[in-house]
Amino acid sequence: MAEAIMAEEIEKAELPFKVDSAGTFAADGAPASKNAELALENLGYEPEKHRSKPLSKKLIDWADIIFAMEATHVEIVCAMFPEAAEKTHTLLGYTAGIGGFPGEGYDISDPYGGDEEEYMQCAVQLREAIRTLLD
Repeated sequence: MAEAIMAEEIEKAELPFKVDSAGTFAADGAPASKNAELALENLGYEPEKHRSKPLSKKLIDWADIIFAMEATHVEIVCAMFPEAAEKTHTLLGYTAGIGGFPGEGYDISDPYGGDEEEYMQCAVQLREAIRTLLD
């Protein structure tokens, strides 16, 4: 959802940024869940035909900045790719002006396996953080 929201918000703002996404333990090629697609549609975003992919050295090298949804993801990214430490942040922490590992209170909970309401709450939180970031 984060990639879809970020890409559309970047396009609306006519900014010259590119966005991609990957998971620290993602299966390669899995489609977005139905609840993720519904949450995106409910917020007016076009659900893309996203396929998951695992985080790779190639993506780490490509990215100028890496946003994680949870602080534990920052820790995992930095453990997997120590060279990414300076450019890896939680999205909420970064929008609050706190780089790297911000501590408690700056996570966007992963709704994986949750119901439609959990996905909707996550999508709203992502949208607000991304809009704050791009303002």
